[in-house]
Amino acid sequence: MLLGSRLMNANYAFIAAGRAYILGAILTTVSLILLGAKESARFGNDELLPPNALGFLYGSSLCFLSVLPLYRYRLVRLVATTAFFILLVLTFSKTSIIAMLSAWGAVVISQRGWSKAKYALGTLAAGSAVFLSLQEYIRQQIEVYTSNPSLVETLTGRTNLWLWTLDMVSESPWVGYGFATFRDIFSHYSMSIGFTVPATQAHNAFLDALFTGGVIGLFLFFINIFATITTMLRTVKRLVGTPQSSFLVMTMTFILVRSLTEGTLNLGRDFVILITAALLAERWSVESGLIRYFGKT
Repeated sequence: MLLGSRLMNANYAFIAAGRAYILGAILTTVSLILLGAKESARFGNDELLPPNALGFLYGSSLCFLSVLPLYRYRLVRLVATTAFFILLVLTFSKTSIIAMLSAWGAVVISQRGWSKAKYALGTLAAGSAVFLSLQEYIRQQIEVYTSNPSLVETLTGRTNLWLWTLDMVSESPWVGYGFATFRDIFSHYSMSIGFTVPATQAHNAFLDALFTGGVIGLFLFFINIFATITTMLRTVKRLVGTPQSSFLVMTMTFILVRSLTEGTLNLGRDFVILITAALLAERWSVESGLIRYFGKT
């Protein structure tokens, strides 16, 4: 997308990038089905692409599809959005589902006038239809999850992981343990706190940054995220009521909510997408031709 924005107007490059991203998600899903997606109790394959990774893929795809005119015909966009939301629910990635619902809510709040009501009613109708059509599957997944009280009490072991992370940070509080060291260090303690497979990150972006770089690293991480969000909000304010404004609101809400229980905002894929969106927001805020291309929502 960044390369394309140097060769053409940022809006055209972004539309092309969005279509390519959706195509990649479709090809990934088809490949996963052919290779055996049901190696997991949820939609996904624990060896190839776990349900939580797919949840991120489908959620980020919905950030494109829900608010941007990627395709000429609205019916194509509607079918694609519904299909990806169904796939998201099938992964039963609780973090990504909650993050996506929060993102939709944030977009509704950011709209003005009739657009607010129209988007709210459309989102509610589509979401209700999907949940009703998959209610039996959702009920089964909830029963599996709640059948083990410890999973609910610890958020699938996350609270135990957070306490362990804080204990380890207390031994190296200022500079942490270095980037990409979490799995190696945690593998020696994983069984003692109930993890059969070593975690690769702290499942909280800010705790992960604290573990990686200590107090100094966390401070730098926070400054970076704060500056990024500020840039995006400034563009949202300037372009309020446009699809690109809604995309920025949706993307940063989705990623920030995910960061509460996932650590990939700490120099992972979430970080790359957030930074890329912020760079594009800066271009959007100065390219007047973009508004004429997208039009109003």
